[in-house]
Amino acid sequence: MSGYADLIPVMCKELGGDPRAQDVDGMSALHHAAHSGHAACVSKLIELGSWVDLELPVTTSLTPGATSLHLAAAGGHKECVKSLIEGKARVEVRDKQDWTPLLYADFVQSRECVVALLQPENPEICATQLQHLGILLQGDRAETQDRVIKVIEYVATVPEFYEAINRYVERSPAVLDGAMKFLLNNKSLLSFTNKDAWFRKQMQDTFETMLTTHFSWADESEARICVSRADLADSTLAATLMDLEMAHLRSPRFSVVFAGEEGIGTGPTREFFQVSPLAIVDRQVGLFEQTEDGAAYHPKSGAKERLQWRMEGVGRLVGLALRNDCQMRVRLSRSFLRLVLGEPLDLEHLQDIDAQLHKSLTYLLENKNATDDVEATFSIIEEEEEEMRKEVTVIEDSEEEGGASSQMSQHTPKKRRELVKGGSKVNVTESNKVEYVEKYATYKLVTGIKEHCKAFKQGLYAVVPKPALRIFSEHDLELLLCGLPSIDVEAWRAAARYSGQTLAGALSAESELAGWFWEFVASRDDTEKALLLKFCTGSTAVPAKGFMHLPGLHSECQFTLSCVGPGDGRLPTASTCFNLLKIPDYSTKAILEERLH
Repeated sequence: MSGYADLIPVMCKELGGDPRAQDVDGMSALHHAAHSGHAACVSKLIELGSWVDLELPVTTSLTPGATSLHLAAAGGHKECVKSLIEGKARVEVRDKQDWTPLLYADFVQSRECVVALLQPENPEICATQLQHLGILLQGDRAETQDRVIKVIEYVATVPEFYEAINRYVERSPAVLDGAMKFLLNNKSLLSFTNKDAWFRKQMQDTFETMLTTHFSWADESEARICVSRADLADSTLAATLMDLEMAHLRSPRFSVVFAGEEGIGTGPTREFFQVSPLAIVDRQVGLFEQTEDGAAYHPKSGAKERLQWRMEGVGRLVGLALRNDCQMRVRLSRSFLRLVLGEPLDLEHLQDIDAQLHKSLTYLLENKNATDDVEATFSIIEEEEEEMRKEVTVIEDSEEEGGASSQMSQHTPKKRRELVKGGSKVNVTESNKVEYVEKYATYKLVTGIKEHCKAFKQGLYAVVPKPALRIFSEHDLELLLCGLPSIDVEAWRAAARYSGQTLAGALSAESELAGWFWEFVASRDDTEKALLLKFCTGSTAVPAKGFMHLPGLHSECQFTLSCVGPGDGRLPTASTCFNLLKIPDYSTKAILEERLH
């Protein structure tokens, strides 16, 4: 095939050539054109009636079962691929090895052909391709399965494809239980919205199965706990561990009341998930310590074993927050969330909890003879958890510092922990510094909190089935637990609804009163915006999926701004169960700002 497209009609019409004819190897003119990369010839042959899906016979010297699309993809001929697809060539046809054209394109690393075959601009075709990849993964050919996995890993990096497939899954979520189930094995392929929807379905299915098999009595009952503000940490942990049956832990109907208070409904429940975690991570409780930057909390390494039962309660509390789609004001370190999810950790993750230590260990690794500047052994000195939360008086022997005297000092007790057996007597040298850094990082990230993490997961999985979490990364989990990191006033405004009457007519987005309100919100700093949001909804955090998905009494409920008639002397009120803010029809913007401030 020389590529002279203009001669093809002449040969077919005037010389009697048949565009469908095959040579002794089973190759048609279209096969040759596609194999050689002559896109113009491909288009002309299709126009003249060539069979686009003609498969090569088993006797061919090439690949039996391959079509013109296979050959174009194998050669990395993007324009030929496009012409064949426009000519109705089927992208799902497999050769005798079960390979589709998409696998050919990826095998030769023709990324442009991969995208052309996937057709991300067409969600239906794109989804069909993925369905066929899913079928191939279920086959018994190891080589084909390896190639499919590589294709999936690549397409996850193509933004157009990512958007197309997620639109399809959002419209047809049931596909994740069928041929496209393999998407669940790659955390980067699905959008957060689709992950969250799948997670919620797993939670509901698990609860319904449990009711059917074990706890039919719990179907109509509500899981309710009572906690005391005066002793919030202990009363919360006691309630989650002792006051809830297994069915209640996984029930979609969960509420909280504060002892001695009349408030009921979703408002107190959301507030509970805001204030209780803050009480639990307090230093005096002894379970957590702040990361170096103060942005998150990490389990305290080496904490007393007697506190492990509390970590099981913390796990249940976090599980309940996930189960009931409630946000917490406390951020757990991402390295701890990775550990909970079973993801590997290394030195780089140490930066998340102690940037200075990470810097020191990195310096030690990267600089020759750096061990000459430090006197270290394979051991760590940590604060010992105080039994009575009081400073104790100890005698310090200053001989370790080169002196000969003793002195009195007030400080927190210390304890030396060995990284290897006899580590306190093993000096760090150039030859063993890599092992030292690895052991040190592993202790801080994993070993030092191993038992506490085990207890935490035991509590978490009592509420949330472990398989339901496998789809999330640590970033996803943080988003689920804490919501969006900031309050976008424009997004809040776009999701708002309006009710009630002003003197000028029905309250709406265009009303002067509504305009004043949103101008006031936009002028506040982040803390004040969060407090206003809490006043309206019971939570300072925005759900991970945004303002359109604020939780209500029994389902999602948008924020509503309601006018309750004139009254410059009246204060705004709220119904947090319905995310409802009720404001009088203030006569001036200044009065509105004064009453809301």
